[in-house]
Amino acid sequence: MDWQNKKIMIVEDDTINYKLLEMVWRPTGATIHHAENGQDAVELSRSIGCLDSILMDIQLPVKD
Repeated sequence: MDWQNKKIMIVEDDTINYKLLEMVWRPTGATIHHAENGQDAVELSRSIGCLDSILMDIQLPVKD
């Protein structure tokens, strides 16, 4: 898969789960951004702008 110039946000509070997802997506060439909770994800998405994909845990601290 070639995702060069694509931006992915992984929203995950569990470090092991995040590392696993990062390991899977890193070879695609995408730029990976990480947020640990829903509130951080909202703020990060505003600063990044357009994202191509968001992978989000359904139970997060602070804000789901």
